[in-house]
Order: sequence, then C-alpha cells, then structure tokens
Amino acid sequence: MSGAGARITSILCNVEILETVNVDLKRAKTNLLLSLDVPQFPESQWTKLLSGGTADFDQVLSGLYASADVERTTERVGGLEFSFVSTAPTKWVTTFGDWTTAFDSFAEALTFIFPHRGTELRQYATHVKSFFKARPASEHSGVIAYDSAVRTRVGQRRNILHMDFVEFQDLQVRFIFSPAQSASALPLRSESRQEGMWRKVNLVWSDSSSDDVPPTKESLAEASINMKPVPVPPANELSNRAALDTIANFPNLFSIVTPVDVDRFECLLNDHPNRPLVCSVCHSLCEGFGPGHLPPTVNIPTLTTTQKAIVPLQIPLISLSCANNIFSRAFDHSAGRFSLNSMIPKTERTVHLDGLQQLGEALISAREQHPGRPLVIWKSDVSHAYRVLPMHLLWQIKQTVVLDNQRHVDKDNDFGGGGSGRMWSVFFALVLWIATFIKFILDLFAYVDDSFSWDFADNLVWYEPYQAMYPAKQATLLRLWDDLGVPHERKKQEWGTSLTIIGFLVDTDQMSITMPDQNCLDLIAALRAFAVPKHRRPLVEFQWLAGWVNWALNVYTLLRPGLNTLYAKIRNKHHPLQALWVSKALCSELIWIADHLATSTGVYLLESRCWDPTVADVVLFTDACPSGLAFYSPAASLGFQCHTDDVCLPRGITQDGIFYLEALAVVSAIVHTLSAPPYPRRLVVWTDNTNTVDMFNSLHALPPYNPLLITVVDLLLGTDCQLRVLHSPALNVEGCTAMNLENPRVRQPPRAPWTKSRLEFEHAVAISASIDPSSALTYSSALQSYITFCRMHQLPIEPTADTLSFYVVFMSHHIKPASVNSYLSGIASQLKPFYPGVRNARSSNIVRCTLNGCLKLYSSPTQCKRLLHHSELLCIATRFTTSDVFDNVLWWSVLLTGFYGLLRLGELVMPDNPQIRDD
Repeated sequence: MSGAGARITSILCNVEILETVNVDLKRAKTNLLLSLDVPQFPESQWTKLLSGGTADFDQVLSGLYASADVERTTERVGGLEFSFVSTAPTKWVTTFGDWTTAFDSFAEALTFIFPHRGTELRQYATHVKSFFKARPASEHSGVIAYDSAVRTRVGQRRNILHMDFVEFQDLQVRFIFSPAQSASALPLRSESRQEGMWRKVNLVWSDSSSDDVPPTKESLAEASINMKPVPVPPANELSNRAALDTIANFPNLFSIVTPVDVDRFECLLNDHPNRPLVCSVCHSLCEGFGPGHLPPTVNIPTLTTTQKAIVPLQIPLISLSCANNIFSRAFDHSAGRFSLNSMIPKTERTVHLDGLQQLGEALISAREQHPGRPLVIWKSDVSHAYRVLPMHLLWQIKQTVVLDNQRHVDKDNDFGGGGSGRMWSVFFALVLWIATFIKFILDLFAYVDDSFSWDFADNLVWYEPYQAMYPAKQATLLRLWDDLGVPHERKKQEWGTSLTIIGFLVDTDQMSITMPDQNCLDLIAALRAFAVPKHRRPLVEFQWLAGWVNWALNVYTLLRPGLNTLYAKIRNKHHPLQALWVSKALCSELIWIADHLATSTGVYLLESRCWDPTVADVVLFTDACPSGLAFYSPAASLGFQCHTDDVCLPRGITQDGIFYLEALAVVSAIVHTLSAPPYPRRLVVWTDNTNTVDMFNSLHALPPYNPLLITVVDLLLGTDCQLRVLHSPALNVEGCTAMNLENPRVRQPPRAPWTKSRLEFEHAVAISASIDPSSALTYSSALQSYITFCRMHQLPIEPTADTLSFYVVFMSHHIKPASVNSYLSGIASQLKPFYPGVRNARSSNIVRCTLNGCLKLYSSPTQCKRLLHHSELLCIATRFTTSDVFDNVLWWSVLLTGFYGLLRLGELVMPDNPQIRDD
C-alpha cells in the first residue's frame, strides 16, 4: 500500500474506533482498566485518549513516579460531604529525559487503544528527538512546547496524523526556530535616573535653541564613517585543507554571484573618508562575506562526501508561506552543537538601525523652515536584501543544508545568520552614504532594508522604469539603486502624506505618529479578549501579548504602567505552555490600556518637545517623613500637609514605608494641580527622593506603587499636561519652611534663632552636665536640619567641632537629644565626600560632651528634675528640720545626701558597674 493510502486507512481506523468507544465512553473505560495487560497510565489521561484527545505529559510523568495512590481529601459543608483528589501534577516535563519517559508511556497507552498507530508514533518520536539533539539544552523547553502543541492539534483534528510534519511548520517556527524570550529577559527593573520624564520617552524632540539638548543619534550613512572594516576569513580557515579540497573538487557548487556593480560602487565611494571599510566591502563583494572570528577547525567534525550527495541549492530547508503564494527562505543557523551562529561572537551581530526619532527631527525641521509647504513621506524597500551579498567560499561550505537526504549549498547571505544583519548593515551604510553625500538626498534613514525620508508634496518627478511619479528624493534613490544593481520592486516603493513606517503611521498633515487604525483595533480587541478573570492561559500567550503592547508603547509611552501585573505574572517563568491565572488586577490594567488606546490620538511632533524646567507653568516642591507629607507651591504661596496617621498604606507597604510617602506626596501635588482647570501645559515637581524620581521617569514600580502611576497617567492624558519630576538633593529653605509652618509634628518646625551669648551659655551648661558616658546611639539622617541651622545663624557649612557642638545644643531644645545624636551620624555620612574631616569633628571631645550633657538635661522632660537652688533648700530646711514625723526627717536626710540626684545621673545604680564611675 502506498504512503498516501496507508495514511487514509489509518485515519479511517481512528474514526471507526472513536465512534465505537464513544457510544458508551464510561463503560469502554471500565472495560479497558479491567484488561489484564493494560499498561500503567493515569486514569484521568485514559479518558482523554478514549475521547480522541492527547495526554498531559506532566500528569503522565507524575503518575509514573507516584509512590502511592493519591490521597483523597474530604470536606463537609452542612449535611453534604465532598471527596476529591488533587489534579495538580507533582512533576513537570522539563528535560529530554523527562519527555522520553512520558512519551514512551503515552505511546504504549495510545497503541493499546489504536494498535495500528505504532509506526506513526515511532516516526513522530524520531522527528521530535532530532530537534532535541539539534538544539542546546537551554532551548529544550521550546521543543517540549512544540511537541505539546503538535499533539494538541492532532487530538483536535481527525484528518491529520502525528507524522504529517508539513502541517506543523508554523509550530516549528513559533516554538523552536523563534522561541519566546524568557520572562527574566524582560525589562522589569527601573532604568537609571535621568533629568526628567521626557528623557525616558522615545518620541520627544528637543528645540534646536535649547541648551539642554541630548545628543542626536547619527544616521546609518553617517555611522559608516566610523565603522570597522569587514573581516576576512581567519588564518585557520584559510588553511582548512578539507574545505579547500572540497571547493576545488566541486567548483560548480561554489561561486560568487551578486547583482551589485562592484566597479561602479567603488567609483562612487572614492571620496568616502573610511577607506579601510570601503576596500573591505568591495573586496567582500568580489570574494564573498563571512565572519572574521571562528573557532579552530580541529574542534569541528569533517564530513567526507561525494559529488552525487551535494547539489546546488534548489529547495530551502524551511518555506514560510506569504501572501499570493510567494515563499521566502528561512534557515535555522542555530541548530546543532556546531551551529553557524555559535561560531559568531555577539560583537559581530550588532546592527545600526535608524528610527522614528530621527525621522521626527527631520520633519520638525522641515516644517519650521517651510511652514506653509505640504510634506509627504516615502519609503523604498530592497528586494531580497540580505541575499544580495555573496558569502565567502569557505563560509558557503558551512551553509550546506540537508533536505530529502541530499545536501544543498546556500551561496548567499541568509536571513537566519547571526552575522547576516551586520554584513547587510555595513554594505547598505555605504549605499546610503553615496545617496546622502554624492546624490545629496538629505534626511535619509534606513531600518534594515527599508529606506525612508520626507519630501515636498509638489516636488514630484517621473521615474521611467515604473512609469509613475515619485518624490524627487525617492526617484533619485531608485536611480542610484539601478546604477549600482541593487534590486527593488514597484509594489514596495510607497509615498504619501500618511504612510506606515516601521509599523507606525506617520502623518505629515497632522504631524503625528500613531498606530494604524486596524492595528490599534486589533490590539484593543486582543486586550479585551485576554482580560477575562478566573481563566488560565499558557505563558506563551502572556509573552505574546506583552510583546505586542511593548511595540505600541513606542508611541503610547505613558501606558507603560498597564504592563506591571503582566510582567509580575511571567517573571521567572520559562515553560511556554505553563498555565497562568488571569487575575482581576491584570484584567483591570489591560482594560485600562485598551480604554486609553481607544481614545489616544498618538504623538504630535510639534507638541512633543522637551523643555527646560525654568519655563514650567507650575513648579511644586514635595517632601515626606515618617510623621507626615506635604507639598508647596511658591507661586501661589500655598502649602498643604497631611499626617501619616491619616494615610492608609496599601498591602505590601511596610508601616515605615518612606518611599511610598515620598511618591504619594508627588501624586498629591499633581492631583491638586490637575484637579480643576485651567490646567498647566508644563508641570515640574521637585523631590529629594531619588527612588521617586526614577519611578516617575521610568513609569515602572513594584505592584503596590503602580496605582500611583496609573492615577498620574490618567490625569496627564486627560489634561494634556507634560510632567517632569526632578531631583533636588536639598530643597530650597523657603519651600521647606513653608511646608512646615502649621504642624509642629513634622520633621522641621520653625525655630527662632539664638543669640551668640545664649549659644555659649547653653553650650557651657550642656558640657558641665556631661557625667554619664553610657548612652545609646541610633542612626538617622538630617542633613537638611544642619544646613538650615547654619543658614539661620549665619555659620559656615563646614562641620567644625564648634559648629557641630552649637548645633547639638540648639537642636536639643527642640527635639529629643537621642534624635540629635542620630542626626549627627547621618550628617557625618553625607558630608564626608565634601569635608573629609567631618568624622574627626563628630567624634571630638567637645561634641561628645555637649551631646551627653544634653542627654542628661533634655532627654525626658516629664521625668527629669531640675536642679534645686540654694533658696529652695533653705525653705525646705525650715519646714522639715524640726518635724516630729520620722518620714519627713528621713526624706530630708535623703535629700541632703543627694540620693535622688545621684540615682538620676546614673552615679548610683544596682548592681554597681565600676566601668561607668567617674574618676
């Protein structure tokens, strides 16, 4: 029987058995389990196989390693009793060995029901094992996911078998050749601190007149000036005798072919300043491209073959179907222990890509210079871009692929190569240099093989090969490509006032960048379909949605907080098909993104400009401490404060969460400012907490803080306000004083300055009271209070022993001396980079004595007794000296001996400690 006939027969037998079994599925399962030779297999998975589905390999593996029957759990609810077993697996398939064990058990069980499917399963096992052998162990999770997806598809359809490998090519590309990135690679951490939110936003442009302008990224053409030359094959490859002999013996299999006119290309590059690059690219066009660093050939096995086994490339290893039945080649250069990509260092894989940031700058400049002249956008695409470049003969022999037991030589640069993008980027950079500096096509950019720029709407010229009008710049570029032999097709040469560039719609009339309407609607629909609580979805779907939304964030940057819970869900998850719950919090954030996408108008180039804080419409100062938070508006001379007793901290925030209070102070200031019109166009908020600055600049925070970001983003989008949250190491004294005017419980209440004579007097009293050397220390930071003290008393900031001693005396009259002690440690720590001798001043004898004296005098005002004056002792003596009451006489005696004073000062303790006695 032919292969096709055997396949049809097997499918018909499957259907016949399933029809028979499912007449009475329960009875069929009972008869199966009572069979004498039934193989060991989990009972729950037998039901799936008898229904025509597939098995859960995690459950199969768990059942094989179970040491006893699963314990049943019984629960009573009223008069009802529920008995159940746990369905969660105890082991998971994560390695090749786990998969083999589970598959063998699955195959034995399936052939017990369908005896005719043995050959099918053996062929399928060989197919999957070949992927395990070809991929490194770190990528085996993709093979496991591919197998699960294949078995699921076969179980859901009755017209395919496990050996119909053509039906699973899309799954191979999805799970094996393009495995999803692990969650650990996602950008979860807060990025480094910047000067404001606009530096975090990609599509924000600087004014040319501004002094605070970030450096402009150079275009691909400009980057060619500093690019390194294309490497030549290493010496170990040039002496590879086996490869050289094969090339010499089969010259018809290896050749250098390119459509590029190398002589014309080199002629137009005569004036290029980077001569080593030009010479290397021209040489490679003639001799072939290839990576410059390869491992020694002794580590790579050599295969002797015959001419019959090697034929020129005819059929690609993998064919990806495209529109109109056009196919493109895709080769997996990462397969196997000695894969081609494993030979290419990461340093040779970097690619320079131009983007919308540069195009936006060009459009803004054109609009400012020609305000009344209509503009258009155009883009041109190179056909089969990578394959324009021929590969070196010694690299072609490594690009031999096996198909139908025959080897085929791929002679050109391939899309799947690790260094392919860099080779194309270097070549195309020189093409664009010619276009820019020889043909004078200004503002020309490229993203891989797509070139794009702008032109005037009335500057159209006739392009003869396509019999159509094109913008002059675009026509000039096409003529240059014709001159150089760079291939292109008419359908990929587009222009208009609204055009999709790198996946986003650029409109020159509106001067805006948005997602195309259909793409936006598709994303909104996907978000709403995904946001169904109390459902479970595989990890790969979470990652797929995260990638899609991340792409949209290139334009809708403010919506980044909507991915907070999603990232938390997929963190440290690696198995693509691992089921994750869709929580209510996740649904809320996804719906939040969808709602804003439905109403957002995108990025408007003329409005999305970075600006200096000095031109802000409203400036606010915020601060917080463990006892309260406040914000202050200098322009309105208004300050607002709140005690932390009135703040309800969310779950996950500790009671002393100062970071949350600092962030809440910023949010409170923003909410107050944007709660009612007129809304400021530009808002600046200053804070002394760097974590808060990072949080608002990156729009990323831990889940308990995310509602704060969502609240702010809602206000910014609703009021069209531009926000910058900036860091100030020491807020201005006026602002800090104003924030603390009314509440004596906050950190820095207003304090009246002392005269110099009082400072000296209190200073002397504190030193004289320094008796006990045993005092506890705590740590805190109060640099701001020290700076305020110095400014109030017109003292230098330099922390000398005298200044610190005066500070101790002054502060001890307003706060507890123990807190002053902690303040000194923080002051010394923060001032050490500026005043290296601060710790010596801090530990000086005068400062220590002053502090210890204040501890005795002011530590506990409700308990500490003041000193008795001589007049008071005389008054007491007249009353108690002649008393007839024994207790009165005894008390008078104790008072005269100073018992209480000695006890209070630590001089009389029980048990006695000689170490704290004064000499």
